[in-house]
Amino acid sequence: MRPDRDRIEGGLLGVAVGDALGWPMEDRGNRVGGTAKVEPDWNLVPWRRREGGGYGPHEQTVDAGSVSDDTQLTLAVARSVLHRDQWLDYWTRVELPLWTVYERGGGGATKRAAQTWLRGHQPWDESQKQKAVGRYFSAGGNGAAMRCLAHCVVAESWEELARRLDLDCATTHGHPRALLGSRVYGWAAQHGLQRQSSLRYGELLERILDAEGDWSAPPVLPDAWHAAAQRAAGGYEDEWRTTVDEVRKGLDTARAGIREGAVAVDRPVLEDLGAFSKASGAGTVSAVASIFLATRYLSQPQQGMMSAAFARGADTDTLAAMTGGLLGLLLGNEWLWPLAKRVQDFEYTRELARQLELRRQADPIDRRFTTRERTHLYRWLDESQPGTVGELPPFGRIRLTDVEDFPARTQFIRAWALETELGQSLLIKRYDKGRDGEPRWVQVARPGRGGDRGASAPAHDPGPRIEPRVGLVLRVSDVDRAKAFYTEVVGLSVRRATEKFISFGWLALEPDARAGQLSFESGDEALMPAIRLYVGADEVKEMRERFREFGLKATPLHRQPHAGFRSRDPDGHPIEVVARNGAPTP
Repeated sequence: MRPDRDRIEGGLLGVAVGDALGWPMEDRGNRVGGTAKVEPDWNLVPWRRREGGGYGPHEQTVDAGSVSDDTQLTLAVARSVLHRDQWLDYWTRVELPLWTVYERGGGGATKRAAQTWLRGHQPWDESQKQKAVGRYFSAGGNGAAMRCLAHCVVAESWEELARRLDLDCATTHGHPRALLGSRVYGWAAQHGLQRQSSLRYGELLERILDAEGDWSAPPVLPDAWHAAAQRAAGGYEDEWRTTVDEVRKGLDTARAGIREGAVAVDRPVLEDLGAFSKASGAGTVSAVASIFLATRYLSQPQQGMMSAAFARGADTDTLAAMTGGLLGLLLGNEWLWPLAKRVQDFEYTRELARQLELRRQADPIDRRFTTRERTHLYRWLDESQPGTVGELPPFGRIRLTDVEDFPARTQFIRAWALETELGQSLLIKRYDKGRDGEPRWVQVARPGRGGDRGASAPAHDPGPRIEPRVGLVLRVSDVDRAKAFYTEVVGLSVRRATEKFISFGWLALEPDARAGQLSFESGDEALMPAIRLYVGADEVKEMRERFREFGLKATPLHRQPHAGFRSRDPDGHPIEVVARNGAPTP
C-alpha cells in the first residue's frame, strides 16, 4: 500500500522545518553573536550569519524560515526521483551540478563531488587526481542520509531501496560511514512508511537491530566503483565490517537510552553516540542519533525536533532535519503547524509531496548543466536588473527579484534573489576581484539601501524590458476547492502559490466572492470558450470518472471528431477533455 500524502508531506516539511530551526544553532552556521544565550523555542526567527571566511568576510541576514543544503538537496533528489528509471542520470547531469550555483551551507564533500559532476566526471574516476579520489573515499559525512527521503517513498522493496541509496550516496561520498548511515536511516524511514499500525515505544530501534542482515550487506555498486575503492582505500571490505560494528554498537546505545524511559536524558545518550565529537557529521552518527530522537519522542514530536535543533555543539541542522523527516513520515504533517507554513517554499514542498504520492513522471530534460551553462547564467545575472526574466531548467522561467551588495575590503560580493516558475526560491552569491576598481556586474540603484558600492543608475531607469506573458486567470469563489480540483482531478502541477493566487503556468486562479454566484445558462456558455485539456486516449474514461467523483456532471463520452467529453469546474467554467492523439476511446 502506498503511503498517504500527509505522511509524505510530513516527511518533506519535517526536513525543512528541522533544517530552518537547526541551521542558526549549528557551529558551521557562524551565527553573529553566537548561540550560548539562545533558548529553545518552537519558532522561526531571522538571524545574521558571517560568511566569506578570510577570502571576503562579511555578514548577511538570513530570513526566518530559510533553509540550507539539507532541504535543497532533499528537494533536488525528489525532483530526480520523478524521472523514474532515469533518476540517477538526471541527478548527476542536472540537479547536482546546478546545485553548485545556489547551495547554502553545503558540506565540503558534497560540494567537491558536485563540482566534479559539473565538469562531466565521476569523483572516483581514474581521470581525477589521486588525492581527490582519496578524499572522496574518505568522505563519510551525512550528506547522503539527509537527502534520501524521496527514495524511501517510491521504492517498493528493501532491495530496491538499498540499490537506490547506494547509487545516490556514491555520487558524493565513498566511505562506509556515509553508505551505512544512508542505509540505516532509509531502512527506518521505509519501515515507518509501510507500517499501517502504530509503533510501540522503542519498537523502531528493535526492528532495525533485527534487520542487520538487510542494511549491513555490502554496497550494490558498479564494478568500476569497487575497483576504484580498492585502489584508493585498500581493505575496503574490512573497513565496511568495522563500520557495521560501529553502527550496531550505536544502535545498542540508543536502545539502552530508550529503555531508561523518562529517566533518560538526551544529551548523555547523544554524547555516547558521538553527536558532539569531531565525528558529529558522520552519516552513521547522524542516522542513529536521529532515529533515537524520533523513537524517544514519537508522542511528542515537537519536543523531539527541538531536542535535535538546539543540541548545541552537534550538527544541529542535519540532526533536526533527519529527526523531523522521520517523525513526519511516521506521524504525518499536523504536528508541524503552524511553523511549516512559514518555512521557505512551503507551497512548493507540498506540491512536490503530491507529485511523489501520485508518482508523476517529470518531462525529460535532455540538456546537461555544464560549466558553459553556468557561465551563461552568471553573465545573465551580471547584466540583469531586478525584474528581469530568464530561463533556467529545471526551474523554468526565473525572475530576478532582488540584488544585495556586501561591503568588503578586497572583494566585490553580490547576492541575487530569484523567484522561479517551479516554485523554489534561489539565492546565488558570487565573489569578484573586479577590474579598475569596478565589479563585472552592472550597478543597480536601490534607494535607501546603505553600504552598497556605486549605485549610479538613475532612479527612473526602468531597466530591461520584460517580455510579455500570456495566460488564463480564472476567478473562483473558493481557492482551496479550485486548487484541489485542478491538481487532484485534472492533474496540473502548482508552479507558484500564495494565499490569493495559484499558478499552474498557463492557468492561474484568483479569488472572487462573486464567482460562485455567476450563472452559466445555455446562452452564456456560447460566449465562454471551454478550457481544452488534452490527455492520452486511454486516460479519457478515467478522467471522466474523476470529474464525477468530485461531484461534477459530465457529458457522455463522444468519439467525433476525437474521443472526449465536456464538463465544468467547481465554479462553472466550461472544460473540454480531448484525447491527445485523436484516437477513439477504448
